Amino acid sequence: SGNLGLGVTPSAWRTSEYKAVQVGNGASFYGRVTAGDEDKAGFSANAFFDQTDNRWEYIATDSASRYDQIGGGHYWHTAASGTAGNAISFTQAMTLDASGNLLVGTTSARTTLTVAGSISLGATPAAGVAGTAYSITGNSTSSGSATGGDLTVAAGGGSGAGTNGNLTLRAGQTTSPASVTTGGNLILESGKPSDGQTGGYIGFNTYTGSPSTATERARITSGGYFKALS
Repeated sequence: SGNLGLGVTPSAWRTSEYKAVQVGNGASFYGRVTAGDEDKAGFSANAFFDQTDNRWEYIATDSASRYDQIGGGHYWHTAASGTAGNAISFTQAMTLDASGNLLVGTTSARTTLTVAGSISLGATPAAGVAGTAYSITGNSTSSGSATGGDLTVAAGGGSGAGTNGNLTLRAGQTTSPASVTTGGNLILESGKPSDGQTGGYIGFNTYTGSPSTATERARITSGGYFKALS
């Protein structure tokens, strides 16, 4: 068939589409040989594209993964543990497309970095790094409605103690000599009033029991009013 096995007889790859170098049951390096697919190459762990069933299958009973380079893009796939010889249902977990967009947990790019899920920022930026404007938005479309994205700053969790996270908005320097600065702003926006959209507000919450049981005690409304709640 033209495939090479190191320490193993190669699995029954679909030779009309792939040629592979298989190292044991663990790793396979492959290239597409179908006309027009010369720019497709990849690496798989515990996975091969079966000749008879025309599908990706497990080589051994274990988890599987796959990485492909196609048309200048990079594609990472994962799969839970399965039985040898069974079909694999891969999940495309991360993509770096040919335009330089990085997608995590999604296959649809909205910005240069698109993440479906939570983001943890733990590293301290280097001194002197210039600030950049960022937006956290809902998954909106030109014709559909959307729920706004959330930015949550938290610490601790489970049964352990933690120190509250802070969201600090700062501009300029805080030490002498004094300098003219522009203060940081916390801006709450809510579309156009003519569309009947509700204004944003700053809420003050207290918690009893678990963090999921919050009671709002007060708020500053978009109209500039402070309202105490029961």
